[in-house]
Amino acid sequence: MLEAQAKVDAPKTENFATYWYEQLPRLKTQLSPSTHALYETVYENFIRTDALGSFELARIQPQDVQTWVDQFQGKSARTVARYLQCVKAILEHAVRTRKVDHNPATPIRPPKIEEHAKELLDRSQVDKLLALPMSARMRTGLLLCLHGLRRAEACGLKYEDFDGDGITVRRQALEVNGELIIREATKTGERRWIPVDAELRRLLESGQGWVLGTSTGTPLRPRNLAREWSTLSKGTAYEGMTLHDLRSTFGMLMLEKGVDVRTAAELMGHSPAMLARIYARSRKDLKRDALARVFGPEGGTNGGTEPVLELISS
Repeated sequence: MLEAQAKVDAPKTENFATYWYEQLPRLKTQLSPSTHALYETVYENFIRTDALGSFELARIQPQDVQTWVDQFQGKSARTVARYLQCVKAILEHAVRTRKVDHNPATPIRPPKIEEHAKELLDRSQVDKLLALPMSARMRTGLLLCLHGLRRAEACGLKYEDFDGDGITVRRQALEVNGELIIREATKTGERRWIPVDAELRRLLESGQGWVLGTSTGTPLRPRNLAREWSTLSKGTAYEGMTLHDLRSTFGMLMLEKGVDVRTAAELMGHSPAMLARIYARSRKDLKRDALARVFGPEGGTNGGTEPVLELISS
């Protein structure tokens, strides 16, 4: 009798918070640890006890999602966009599994994200940067970024990944909810091989364990690498630059030296379209050179294909 009554009293659809919680195990098998941690954080802090989380799935309206987004006015546009994307993805799965017939979050637009103005260096500025006094670990970290590695990839590199000519990027050192996690995959999920210049080759020829290791034998956390860089660059012409800007510098120098977009994209771990979109817009002289190639009597000045190693080696 009680079971029959429970069936009668049960809601037609579960609420949003319950459905979100039920999706977390599925997401864990499909997403990177850091992305899965984002879904957990949004659920725990902004869905589980929030009014939106208490709504039945079928009763959520676009204005409810908009009200939920409006509460984050103090947060960065990029953060709010990531939170909203989580909501959209959970509700989209509900549509695919026929829990609801439409996604009420689809009409909601995230706040406009102001793109970080990339601070890119030319070859002479790279040389001056590498002339600064610094620790061997910091120098190795900078060279890795100037070879196109992301911070997490640089911190996840082992000496065994160096084969004498180049490095195979195969893992990341990620920080998830304060815990360091080694993910045996790159951001794109694909390994890539990168040739190295003479100085980085020398630094990688001997050593065991993590290339950017700590005194206790653990990999350096990406945020600590960023802190070391911030300390080094303070008061210099490079203050305010990020390590990702050094990675971007590598991408731009390749394009400036005439390296074909597909090869450059493979070295960066980008798609060719993304590489062209992100970096080809960053320098006016590239655009002038493009016109010179078309209208100039002898073409532009960057038509050669210099080896990638020439981009940063002295």
